[in-house]
Amino acid sequence: MMQLSVYMRPCVSFARQETHMDRIKKSIPSEGKVRAFFVTRAQWERAFVIYGSPAKEVCPEQMPEQIQLW
Repeated sequence: MMQLSVYMRPCVSFARQETHMDRIKKSIPSEGKVRAFFVTRAQWERAFVIYGSPAKEVCPEQMPEQIQLW
């Protein structure tokens, strides 16, 4: 079985980032694969958000506590 999912959780400090990485390391299945990358608040705020057709660019929303994408 294969599951392709993207989960994102903003971390406001390096300590919080490490906490979440430790949780992932402890709970990953033996055959699991996780790729983690970190985005600063400034990088998030400079993101491009484009909706619909014809394409409309809008301002990014506030950084959420957690997002789940699939």
